[in-house]
Amino acid sequence: AALFGGVGMLVAYLASGISRLLPAPALLIGFALLMFFIGAMMLARKTEESPRQVRSLWVVLASGAGVGLLTGILGVGGGFLIVPALVMLVGLQMQEAVGTSLIVIAMNSLAGLAGHLGGESVDGVVILTFTLAGLAGTFAGAKLSHYLPALKLQKIFAWFLLALAIFLLVDNLLKIW
Repeated sequence: AALFGGVGMLVAYLASGISRLLPAPALLIGFALLMFFIGAMMLARKTEESPRQVRSLWVVLASGAGVGLLTGILGVGGGFLIVPALVMLVGLQMQEAVGTSLIVIAMNSLAGLAGHLGGESVDGVVILTFTLAGLAGTFAGAKLSHYLPALKLQKIFAWFLLALAIFLLVDNLLKIW
């Protein structure tokens, strides 16, 4: 978490200014396409959990930097991006990746927020609402993860990503046309 999240924080902070150069619908379409790609990759991954095989330091750092870049530009510091990166690129098992992602999410989100604070207003009510909902979801998800096999949890997560991606794509493509 420290290596993956640390490099992610640095890159997220540095990349956060890029999003100011792009229109909101373009950012949301990019976000939706990313979610669709990750959901499809997770559905295509049919193997059961293999023994933990953490990759080299360079793969961990490059994966963290890639997640940090997307966090800074698209404002995505969530598990839909971090969990698949930790499972497919870094080599962690699903339950291990879910727990590790919570630390990385907090690290990347704080760095991305810090990069966006320059002159922009922040809605404290929205932040508090999302924080409380996220905490509730974290505890519920932690309990649920003990009752579902890792592959089943991965497939449910992937279908959720695909559904949300389709909704965002349709909604934002309609705004452009």
